[in-house]
Amino acid sequence: MRWRYIINVVGVLTIFLGLTMIVPLVVGLYFNDQSVIPILKSIGITICSGFLLHISFRKAKAEFISQREGIAIVAVGWTVVG
Repeated sequence: MRWRYIINVVGVLTIFLGLTMIVPLVVGLYFNDQSVIPILKSIGITICSGFLLHISFRKAKAEFISQREGIAIVAVGWTVVG
């Protein structure tokens, strides 16, 4: 298995997770909620960690992925998101 590629994909998934947190941020800003600062911190940490994973393992290219690698991407992705 190509773990470098799997970690690269998980990094991209983590970046997208951080971007989806923008919706609660906008809602918190609209309602003048006190949770804006913690959400901003969460967004920053998530996007930075995903970016670091992606940059660290970006040389791993794959034209196709095997079934085992796909399962590993899903398992590691859910673990990181959870």
